[in-house]
Amino acid sequence: MSALRLVLLALIALPFLEGPARADTRSGLMLRPMPKGKNAELRLEVDQYLESKTDAGFDYDMRLFATRGRVRLAPKLERRSPLFGWDVLYIDTDTADPRIPSSLVESSIAVGFGFPVGDWIIGVTAGVGFAGDKPYSGRGWYGLGSITTTKRLGERDILQFGLDFDGNRPIFPDAPLPIVVWTRIWNEKVRTSIGFPFLGISWEPAQWFTFEFRGIPGIFQTGSLNFHVHEKWDLFLRYRGANFRFFVDDFPNDNRRLFYTEQRAEFGVTAKFVEPLEITFVVGWAFEREFATGWDVRDTNTLAGLDKTPFFALTATLAF
Repeated sequence: MSALRLVLLALIALPFLEGPARADTRSGLMLRPMPKGKNAELRLEVDQYLESKTDAGFDYDMRLFATRGRVRLAPKLERRSPLFGWDVLYIDTDTADPRIPSSLVESSIAVGFGFPVGDWIIGVTAGVGFAGDKPYSGRGWYGLGSITTTKRLGERDILQFGLDFDGNRPIFPDAPLPIVVWTRIWNEKVRTSIGFPFLGISWEPAQWFTFEFRGIPGIFQTGSLNFHVHEKWDLFLRYRGANFRFFVDDFPNDNRRLFYTEQRAEFGVTAKFVEPLEITFVVGWAFEREFATGWDVRDTNTLAGLDKTPFFALTATLAF
């Protein structure tokens, strides 16, 4: 197994820096491989929740719009090229409940650089973001940055060290966090990652089936069963949590972030009929939904609870 392939396989260890749905302005900007032969990728997502109720009896409707992507700034340099990435999330709510803002936005941009130093591969990212109920005003601005190092140990092991800062991280947003992850590629079908604070496994017992799990205990977990039924069709069953954070000017300093959290059970199909476009359609059940206030997830206070509800989502991914 080549050193490059081993490093790319080891990148399962990095999603904890990005959160369940945010990747292209965090550490994954440089460490997640660009699709082979491509210099840019773009992802668009729309989620529609069916009408439900708040715990105060108000009708509640919600839509989520998201886009993220990244592009090589010097394509001729290929893997050594600096990258520019962006993430945008917009939540639109429709309710008469006065506790819940009518809209919430989070957006961020970043640049990243990667280069070898001896036997190590170094990745550096720097960026800025905004998350709040009043777009691009008030105290919703935050910084992003990371430095990671990756080293091969033998034929099947990867060790990663680093430091990550995310001013809108679910936990400890005001401090850099260390990264220490050991990844073992047992064979072409099984990979595991163990470290601080991430756990992950990928297992492919057959060509048509893959099981994946990753998470941070007590923060988030994502598990999926993927069925490769055709070269142009994939089906999956997935469980995952969502956690979005926003600064609200009207909240006191020690309670100044608004958290929206939910758990999801999903069934989806991914179609790959026309290169380089990939379309995914998901139907699912959202539960344990709430808005809460606090500084980080270690100590939050429920602001408004929401009923369980079905939802559907459509995602388009384009690489070119």
